[in-house]
Amino acid sequence: MGDFLSALGYLALASRFRRLSDDLMGDAARFYRTQGVEFSPKWFGLFKLLTERGTLSVGEAAIQLGLTHPAISQMSKELTSLGLLTAKTDARDERRRSLELTKKGRELAAKMEPIWNAIDSASRGLSEDVGFDIIEKLERLEEALRVRPLSERIESSFVSKGIKVVDMDSRNKDKFRTLNAAWIEQHFKMEPIDERTLKSPETEIVAKGGSVLMAVMGAETVGAVAIKPMEQGRWELTKLAVDARHRGRGIGELLTREAVARAKKKGAKTVFLETSRVLEPAVRLYKKLGFKEIEKPAKTECSRTDLVMEMKIGR
Repeated sequence: MGDFLSALGYLALASRFRRLSDDLMGDAARFYRTQGVEFSPKWFGLFKLLTERGTLSVGEAAIQLGLTHPAISQMSKELTSLGLLTAKTDARDERRRSLELTKKGRELAAKMEPIWNAIDSASRGLSEDVGFDIIEKLERLEEALRVRPLSERIESSFVSKGIKVVDMDSRNKDKFRTLNAAWIEQHFKMEPIDERTLKSPETEIVAKGGSVLMAVMGAETVGAVAIKPMEQGRWELTKLAVDARHRGRGIGELLTREAVARAKKKGAKTVFLETSRVLEPAVRLYKKLGFKEIEKPAKTECSRTDLVMEMKIGR
């Protein structure tokens, strides 16, 4: 009948990772038992951390392991019950508890070293067998999730279902102008930079190495944004506009994320934008995506600009 979870593809990604984790931890646990060691693989991170760092508070351990306070507290209780760990309350702050291995814990750590070396060697061999660096791929996955958690990706996919982002072409070029002109004229007035960009986005943006992206829903173009290189490594996000009839569907977020991704692929280190505090929904979106307010230059392209924001996307 085959593997049901495998057949589900990306839908079962989290379940596959959980199953894989259970299998790997189960194998490690069985090896510990063959060596006569009473040790659970779930304790490894905290135990190894204390082996190398000495004394740490629960909060410090949580930060360095990327785990929650309750998770660290639970593990410390289990290790304390086995006499491997001590948890002392700080005399100056009763809310702070310091964790440290006991003599028994340090002796176990010394005994574990050759066992961990064997696990490390076997894991490297596994990486060679599959033909790629597992650790490198995991780090890239973790970084992608730090930038944008899966929960946000799910929400965006759900809200913007049926909407796709494409490059501007002759069929939707006019919509780039009309969508942007609509919101500019609603709140402000057209300025020379607006006229130049909207009249000839090919010259002002595309020819300079940037992109003009359009959100399409069925046969209708419902949103637009542009991204263009400025000084080395610094790109500008500009001309984000969404059809008023289709706002609230995540179109602006979808366009902004795709524009930033385009810039990053082309070597951008930072993306900035000029906006106005009057555009509150847009400002909230930019903050949500990780843009932070920076000092406004003495001169900006538009007189309506009273807020400049920037996001670092590369090293």
